Amino acid sequence: EFFSISGTPCPGATFTTSDPLIEAIEAGLTKIPRVPVDRHDSEPRFRNLFGRLGKKDRDLRHDAMHSEVQYLLQTLEEKYKIEYNRYNQNCKIPVMIVVAYPIQNAKAIYKHLAGYHDGEKWISGYDVFSNVEDGKPTASPNTLLVTSDMDNTDDAAWKDLAIEQETFFPTDSDRRAKINHIRKVFNTVGQKDQPGEKIRCVVSVNMLTEGWDAKTVTHIFGYRAFKSDLLCEQVAGRALRRSYLPTGDLEQGELLPPEYAGIFGVPFNFMLGGRSPPPTKRSWNVRTVEGKDYLRVRFPNIRSYDLGSEEAVVELDPTKVAPYRPKPRDPETIVEGSTGASEPLDRVRANTAIYRLAEHVTKVHNKRGNGTREFFMSVLRVVREWLKHGNVTCDDPRMLIHSDNLGAATKAVWDATVEKHRKPQVRPVFADEHDPDTLRELDTNGVDFDTTKVHKYPDDGTLEKSELSAAACDSAQEVDLARILDAHDGIEAWVRNHRLGWEIPYTNPKTGGWRNYTPDFVARVKGGKAHLVIEFKGQETEDAQIKKDATENLWIPAVNNSEDPACAGKWFYVYMDDESRMSVELDAAVKEAHK
Repeated sequence: EFFSISGTPCPGATFTTSDPLIEAIEAGLTKIPRVPVDRHDSEPRFRNLFGRLGKKDRDLRHDAMHSEVQYLLQTLEEKYKIEYNRYNQNCKIPVMIVVAYPIQNAKAIYKHLAGYHDGEKWISGYDVFSNVEDGKPTASPNTLLVTSDMDNTDDAAWKDLAIEQETFFPTDSDRRAKINHIRKVFNTVGQKDQPGEKIRCVVSVNMLTEGWDAKTVTHIFGYRAFKSDLLCEQVAGRALRRSYLPTGDLEQGELLPPEYAGIFGVPFNFMLGGRSPPPTKRSWNVRTVEGKDYLRVRFPNIRSYDLGSEEAVVELDPTKVAPYRPKPRDPETIVEGSTGASEPLDRVRANTAIYRLAEHVTKVHNKRGNGTREFFMSVLRVVREWLKHGNVTCDDPRMLIHSDNLGAATKAVWDATVEKHRKPQVRPVFADEHDPDTLRELDTNGVDFDTTKVHKYPDDGTLEKSELSAAACDSAQEVDLARILDAHDGIEAWVRNHRLGWEIPYTNPKTGGWRNYTPDFVARVKGGKAHLVIEFKGQETEDAQIKKDATENLWIPAVNNSEDPACAGKWFYVYMDDESRMSVELDAAVKEAHK
């Protein structure tokens, strides 16, 4: 009546947990904890039994156990029997843990459960936990008493503990050997064909300092003062390791069978029983609105950066341009291009001829080790400038790639150049260069997800300048920024960057590891030639500064240095930290983008 530990919980009984535990439970990584639930009491009495008892009632006696403690232990034994029958089908033995302090209380619970010798005869304990059967000790213990002071061989409490379990120690061994034996039993609880295989109950004192890996714990009873949430979590954690692992691969959609652990006497702050559940958050949908593709925002999908190296380039020196006129040729003349097949001269476009001349200049002078793309682009710029110089007379650039002119033109161009060394420029490494199955460019098409975020803009209807139906925001300030973007005359389209899959890669300067940063908004400036990556931070943090530096010094230069279509236009980063200046800073950013 007063708690639920198997089957469905009592009506109205609920518990809440911290997010990591919920995620672990939902993923099937841990057992599902069950806690005491009182139907009418806001503080379930068996949730913190030690704390509810008065100081004079907390000290226990094995032969006159406090009625509340005895009632709970008897109930736990009945629940344990159910688990024992279920586990036995898999040739495993479930374990109950009692965490008690001080050692006098632990010894009292141990004797009460396991039985004891009263000086004349052996007294049996609880049915499934007793170390006494038919008036004599069992061949191996069902219940074990352990303490973190086992290694202190001179400790009086340990001497008493050793006496309580002397029957199960090697009789001809010294105290150190006995300590090692009990430790081995403890460390192999629940493990088949090991000394601790048949242990059903462990009564422990300060054993949280011990590394323990039992996976068959089904019940925990805490009888001690719990002065911190961390201690509660540590105790509960002893019960949450799963005992079941799949023998093969799970089918798609198949879940691991649930496992449960009953936890009593441990006052979780994140696992309260008997209280009303928190109000359910309203879920709402964000989707791409059909027919608004003209507001589609696209983002280059960059995975990392190429920092490059110092590059050799060339520039035109106008003072070195010598007079040049190509030999005239009939348009029907067949030409051999530096690349491609032979073709009539009149079928070659003027722009193609300029490219071919630049390719030939690059090829000839590649002997100097200048074969990079940046070197070719600098040669191409030189050729275009050279053709415009007053000393060069060439109405038809196609004449330059004929075999009679190509050599002389190449020399004339190269003689008019001067070599330079340009500092390396950061360039983007796209996601599809790492993984061909990924997209080189992401966009706002095909978005459809549900969210429970409290902050939404607008409350109803659709956005004016976004392809999405609404903006899922993290704060009221972001809602204000969304409103400003939607109404700004200089913004053509924008999107709240939530669950779109678009991120900015950066490295943590302390660890060197790669991370991903998700900026708040992306806006396309009217005219479509510039984009703004917008971040609002109400409070400056070290992490925020690292992300800001990476965006300004890596991502923005990389996309602006790239001629890939995915990086079309100029990109700017707008970092805001003052809500009152959002409109002013957006105005300035739009103005800068139009320069």
